[in-house]
Amino acid sequence: MLVLLLLLSDASCALWPADPATAAYTALRENRLDAAVSAFQQALPCNPANARLRKDFAYALLRTGDRLSARRQFEEALSLDPSDESTALECAFLSFETGRPREARRLFLRLKESKDPQIRARAASAFEGVDEPLRTAIARWQEALRRAPGQWSAHEELARLAEKRDELALAAQHFEEAWRRRPGNTDLLLDLARVWNEQGEAGKARAALVTAWRIGSPRTAETARELMSGTPPGAAELALVQPKSTSEESDAPVFEAKEMGARSLENSYLHDALKYLTQAYQQNPNDAEVLYQLGVTNNMLHRDTEALQWFALARRSDNAAIAPKAAQAYSALRATRPGLHFGAWFVPLYSSRWNDPFLYTQATLEYRLGRTSLTPYLSLRFLGDTRSGTKYNPYTYLSETSIIGAVGLKTRLFPRAYGWFEAGEAVNYLGRRPNAGLATPDYRGGLAWSKGWGRLLGSPESGWFTETALDGVYLHRHRDDMILYAQTQLGYTIAKDRRDRQVMAYWNFNLTTDRLGASWANFAEFGPGFRVRLPGMPRGMVLRYDILYGKYTRPATRRNPGYWDVRTGLWYALSR
Repeated sequence: MLVLLLLLSDASCALWPADPATAAYTALRENRLDAAVSAFQQALPCNPANARLRKDFAYALLRTGDRLSARRQFEEALSLDPSDESTALECAFLSFETGRPREARRLFLRLKESKDPQIRARAASAFEGVDEPLRTAIARWQEALRRAPGQWSAHEELARLAEKRDELALAAQHFEEAWRRRPGNTDLLLDLARVWNEQGEAGKARAALVTAWRIGSPRTAETARELMSGTPPGAAELALVQPKSTSEESDAPVFEAKEMGARSLENSYLHDALKYLTQAYQQNPNDAEVLYQLGVTNNMLHRDTEALQWFALARRSDNAAIAPKAAQAYSALRATRPGLHFGAWFVPLYSSRWNDPFLYTQATLEYRLGRTSLTPYLSLRFLGDTRSGTKYNPYTYLSETSIIGAVGLKTRLFPRAYGWFEAGEAVNYLGRRPNAGLATPDYRGGLAWSKGWGRLLGSPESGWFTETALDGVYLHRHRDDMILYAQTQLGYTIAKDRRDRQVMAYWNFNLTTDRLGASWANFAEFGPGFRVRLPGMPRGMVLRYDILYGKYTRPATRRNPGYWDVRTGLWYALSR
């Protein structure tokens, strides 16, 4: 057959009374356009690789007004000679004029870097003429969706504009959203498959085509089959697709429930996320990621009881990446639940500078109201050491040597910051003190803020971190003083191993000052430190070891105000 075609082609060239190319140019000079077009059509089979001939044929077609055929000939000429920038420029203009702005934009963008200043200038101007309306329209539709996110047609329009501008990720996102909101429009699956293919997402594109083949209209199904190169989907692929529905607004099949749930959650379509993630949980009840996402979704829907249940399941999973996040979310959510809550923190430590153990601890019983950030509570504190009784000076030894009972009120001011105030009585436990065993009125309050960045304790991955805590504490019993603390650690976290061991190495930067300017309360400290978690430790417990060099910023004497201190201690916090 090929030989026959070649013979016929040669015969057609031989039957032409003269060289068809020569005849074409002669007719063109004599302005006999129809004859020139006919001659070019005869000449091309004889010279299929002649880029110049195709280019001149394209100009002849332009003179006849046939822009579509001219564009096709310019495209053929450009494929034969990609370096011909004049052909590329003509092709770009004709692409735009014949409804192919995406191809035009690509060519203009390329020609903006031309070494020919005239071509470069024309391409830059033309590129802006194509690109600016697309940019403006995309921004306009994005704003429309921010104001009214439920418009499926707006998602579709935005997707088509983004595809024309080669913003494929944006196009895929909104084609998918348009189809999810209007599942009866299965042509959108073909658009989605096309964009995913261009992104290199062959698996996802295939899934979209399988879905279109299974539930689409006969025309859509046939198109999908052709795009799959006639290869029918396998049983495993069909298992992900639900039977065809006759209702346009019915639930659409999903490529995979877990994936669609995650995408819906990411885009804040919470009810859809709940539906898909519930399906994913039914398919695999042990998927920790799905459990955690169900917790997040229910929390965002203000279904806190259900959210706590999902977080509780996720935090008990073996997934090292999910369990810590779920545990943190569980604790944070539970802390906001209305009703009675018990909390406590416990910090025993030993200071080499004072050669003395210290113990700081507080237990609280709170009643959270739920509709307000105000939380009343009962508090019992212990702030003491073993040696302060040798000389009464609670400031010098960083110890009040007291048990303090109080009634308090705290409130959240903004994320990670809260204020508190409490009134009670302090009882000194050291019998050698003048006021030992006597109750002293105690009023105190403060502001606190803390924030961590990077790989913090419990992280399944290694990496850098920093933590900062700022505290201000008012003490009426101590001359109405106000003490300010700033503590920052900058360091590196080693990933938690299978036995739950973890180490954080860091550098301390501590600064303390007070309102009265007392020498004991104004100092700066810095030095290395470690935090360690060991197997068997309860959640919320960590060992800490710090080597600090300190210097008083307002020394009471002229002697060298510097000091060294090695502190070893334990931090433990719990809530119920």
